[in-house]
Amino acid sequence: MLRGVPVATFPKANSIDYTVRVWLPQKQIDDFSTILNTLIVTPKGKIPLSKIAKLDSNKEPSTITRDGLNYTLEAIIVAVFLILFTLIGMFHSVKISLMILFSIPLTIIGASWTMLAIGYHVSMPAMMGFMLLSGIIVNNAILLIHFALEQIKEGMNKRDAMLESMKIRTRPVLMTAFAVSVGMLPVAEGSAIGLERLAPLGAVAIGGLVVGTLMTLIFIPVGFVWLVDE
Repeated sequence: MLRGVPVATFPKANSIDYTVRVWLPQKQIDDFSTILNTLIVTPKGKIPLSKIAKLDSNKEPSTITRDGLNYTLEAIIVAVFLILFTLIGMFHSVKISLMILFSIPLTIIGASWTMLAIGYHVSMPAMMGFMLLSGIIVNNAILLIHFALEQIKEGMNKRDAMLESMKIRTRPVLMTAFAVSVGMLPVAEGSAIGLERLAPLGAVAIGGLVVGTLMTLIFIPVGFVWLVDE
């Protein structure tokens, strides 16, 4: 019922015989009630499978890659730690570094909804798009925080320093986000020959940049005023 059973074969000249295999339609295979109500032969007669067994579902990766018989991971985890160490060395503050790093998940919201709306699946090009977003969003957060810290050194309080940073830095941040988004439109549509496989990358970049940038302009100032000392 699940894997099918060979019921017949027919020969082909100068070739291997073809095997005819019969199994249930996919809809019935995915239906637990159909499987559990199947009659099985026992010494005391036929009984439904549900009398002696239970079924449970479990999600697993559709594809598993290995290197030397070991599972391989994506490089995103390593990249996040490298970004964190770089930020700590730049700002000499763990709190500010973590605040900037936590702006990365904000891109996942827009990117995920964009992929769902278009109908793309998570793939290697999509993961490359997430890594691209990480760099851009972190750069935008650095622009806001670095300018605010410079204003604090000049004697301004943290709230006014961040407001001044938003007045000056919001325009270049938005210009970068929307310029990249517009440039990614042909990629997301997959209209050009050879770009079809990179369409998820474009969709992730557009959705993640638009939503992530707008949320970063809210999250970073609030977090800065709340966490940073005068």
